[in-house]
Amino acid sequence: RFPPPVGEAILRWLAPKQAPDGFYYDRPEQTATLSAKQRIDLLGCARRINEFLGGTPRYPYPDDKQSAPPELASPELYRAWLEGLAFTNPYGDGAMIAMYQNVINRFPDREDYGVVLAEFLLPRQNESTGFWGVDATRWDYRYVSGAMKIDSAVSSAWIPNVKPYRLGPQMWASTVRAVLEDEGDQSVWVRNAPQLLLATVDQLDAPPS
Repeated sequence: RFPPPVGEAILRWLAPKQAPDGFYYDRPEQTATLSAKQRIDLLGCARRINEFLGGTPRYPYPDDKQSAPPELASPELYRAWLEGLAFTNPYGDGAMIAMYQNVINRFPDREDYGVVLAEFLLPRQNESTGFWGVDATRWDYRYVSGAMKIDSAVSSAWIPNVKPYRLGPQMWASTVRAVLEDEGDQSVWVRNAPQLLLATVDQLDAPPS
């Protein structure tokens, strides 16, 4: 809970960062330098702050579909973008999927995009680990974090009551193995593994021992 003076101060700080185009920028010169992906990410953060603290934008937010990157213009273009992901870095690719899902969640036809994402993810889930990535045997923190990012994309405003986990037990076992055996080199690993365990537990037939 934010005391009112703190929330009000945050909203006062945030409001002037919105430009007439509806997007938010830390500095005025960024209106010409930020990529579409960066603008979407900052807009999503600002919208969540406003929604959480009861703030209102100075200008209307951009139209969600018209302001989206070209690869999100239709489910077909989204499918083509997904199929271009190499998954050599599952953490990075998973983060992109999650960021784009924050945009797609506001589309009126978001469930059509959800079908595309499910059809992409399910056959690419590694049979031995339950994760995603080019190495079907890796279970380290980077692969754990890639799966965590994917979960953050599919757990909200997803196809109703469906998550694309056909290999929940493998995901659980691989995450536990990473916690017990891998050496993390980033502080976020401390959060990502438990978050994935919490997200996976409801996909198990029986509680883990």
